[in-house]
Amino acid sequence: MKVHIGGTRGGSPVPDPAFAKYGGDTTAFRVEGSSGHSLFVDAGTGLRNFADELADAHRNGGVKIIFSHFHLDHLDGATLLPRMLPSGARVQVYSGRHLGGNAAEALQNLYRPPVWPVCFETMGIKLWPREFDANARVFLRHGSLSVSALPTVHPGASTAFRFTDSDGSSCVIATDIEWEEMDTARQAAFLDFASDSSVLLFDGEYGADAYASRRGWGHSTREQAVAVADATRSPLLRILHHSSHMDDGGLRAVDRVVGRRRGAALARQGDVLSLP
Repeated sequence: MKVHIGGTRGGSPVPDPAFAKYGGDTTAFRVEGSSGHSLFVDAGTGLRNFADELADAHRNGGVKIIFSHFHLDHLDGATLLPRMLPSGARVQVYSGRHLGGNAAEALQNLYRPPVWPVCFETMGIKLWPREFDANARVFLRHGSLSVSALPTVHPGASTAFRFTDSDGSSCVIATDIEWEEMDTARQAAFLDFASDSSVLLFDGEYGADAYASRRGWGHSTREQAVAVADATRSPLLRILHHSSHMDDGGLRAVDRVVGRRRGAALARQGDVLSLP
């Protein structure tokens, strides 16, 4: 399995050279199985970094994008799809029923007049909604990959995903999760869900001091991310959802501290994690 990181920012994209090392695009991932099949996670502006892979997926059975939730920084790259796919392309969009609506509805309701000049159908993209129950059971199989999901605590709800490859590797992505707001039972359920994953990608937008004034905003601390990785026995940790206000200098200082935990680092746009 390979995990490709297309975007790491939360909130809004930052097209500024001072943010280039860790990346300015919002959330998007590509998980590539040992069979060569790919699944895409979220559609932030980082989706643009997978143009060739999206076109390849279209030619080989269709594009599948799995959405953690429907906040703007996870949808704001979707309007790039018409530039990356041929007119008439069908895109399967997966989302959990616990989100209170499906991904196709969320995208269609956002990108239409008066907010956007034309709808997806006019742009030549056919969105095919696929809903699932986030009950920690497998809801999707694609090539060598199987995917399960678990609800997380975040304003309006969000979803964590576990990707398992037939080669034995696994990846857990929990991009928007507020660990402090989860009760003991939900924390235990997550630790079980993510146990022994080859890599854990976990929300860590804040330091402990900053979190005190942002409790309830839906995100975790970097200290919590490290503790969760230790509890799940995940050898690799990549911390996600970097603030759009923190440039490379600030993140580099944070990265040095995070790196004291063996196998831990801040996620960088463009990273490819090749898992055993």
